[in-house]
Amino acid sequence: LTSMTGQSDIAFGVVVAGTARLDAPGEKADVLPAWTAFRIPGGGASIVALSGGTRVVFAVATGGAPLVEAKSAFERDAAALAWTTRSAPITVVDVASVPDLSWANGAAHARVAIDAADARASLGVLLMSPDMQVAQHQHESSWEILGALRADGTMRRGQAKASKELASSEVKDGVMVAVPSGVEHAFVPGGTRPLVAVQLYVPPGPEQRFRKLAAGH
Repeated sequence: LTSMTGQSDIAFGVVVAGTARLDAPGEKADVLPAWTAFRIPGGGASIVALSGGTRVVFAVATGGAPLVEAKSAFERDAAALAWTTRSAPITVVDVASVPDLSWANGAAHARVAIDAADARASLGVLLMSPDMQVAQHQHESSWEILGALRADGTMRRGQAKASKELASSEVKDGVMVAVPSGVEHAFVPGGTRPLVAVQLYVPPGPEQRFRKLAAGH
């Protein structure tokens, strides 16, 4: 899979099964075993599966325009958007090497792999017990993107900012949930399976509460 985004766009991802290789022209190739996260400023890289059953979760944070518009602009004038020098180095992080942030007597865990202030988005892995509920809340200036790898529960989400009336949607394996900034939301577990999810905040910020919860604040 080749990312062909603009200079200001940033591709994020995590290998959740198998092994992949990250190739970028003129740069050293990286072998990515399972539970390796990456950040690719400017795109322009390929992710190649090295084993059967390899699974990778991807996201792209654009420089402002929605991705579909960025794609259209690239197709109209690729030369104008092309670049020769990457704006920042590619980042590769072993998720197992970052601190395990745990709270609620071990019922909730998070590992935040990428959350630098200039990263445009944070990326982490969330694990919660089958009966761990997330109370209603909202993130004033960040979108939350949740990719459920394993799940049994219900996401309750407002239809607009400041709305206190929440609609319910089922969260099962493979479901993606997007919550705009300022929108109230909550997670109600089904009680049968833990929640295992890849989580992004765009821009970074809300993930810092996991560190406070783990520290008992």
